[in-house]
Amino acid sequence: MQWNPSVSVVLCAYNRAKLLTRAVRSVLAQSVEDWELIIVDDGSTDETRETARPFVLADRRILYLLQAHRGLSAARNAGIAASRGEWITFLDSDDEYLPEHLERRLELVRAEPEAVFLHGGAEIVAAQESDFYVPDAEDPTRMIHLSKCAIGATFFARPQVFREAGGFDESLDYAMDFDLLKRILRHHPERRVELPTYRYHRGHGEGMCHQAAGE
Repeated sequence: MQWNPSVSVVLCAYNRAKLLTRAVRSVLAQSVEDWELIIVDDGSTDETRETARPFVLADRRILYLLQAHRGLSAARNAGIAASRGEWITFLDSDDEYLPEHLERRLELVRAEPEAVFLHGGAEIVAAQESDFYVPDAEDPTRMIHLSKCAIGATFFARPQVFREAGGFDESLDYAMDFDLLKRILRHHPERRVELPTYRYHRGHGEGMCHQAAGE
């Protein structure tokens, strides 16, 4: 019989073997147990597969998918396609969840049945003040604080929300998160989460950013 968990967590990794264990363990430490974790290996050439293997063998909720290197958007889309959960969310391989991350989001959507898409709620961990800012993709001379940005790893939605929006645009090199956010918000209201239960570590491959809607 097919198992349909409450939440599918899509964790994409590319040559992040040294960081993957922390991310996976943060999912295992969740205060709720009704989840599946889909590790999408985007063609890594390091020990990502070997690092993931013991977790996959030890816990039936953890799946491993290997694909040719196609980038983060393609890896996230592959994870969405493989998901079986009532809700889908993400975890970047260099980040981690606080133990109540999934529980708090499930509580919120169960209390507000009209909410089919949430985002936000990231604690930014950085070594220096400048790491809290990234260039605006539309105006690189302007810096934006990460708290004002759309962080795709915090997206939490019904599967049909991602699929109806067409998923992440695999042709974009940056600002993929904001691009998808704009398409989702054409059909669904924005629900920002303020409680910072997603721990976003800076310093492992930074990029540009667009402000989240409403900023």
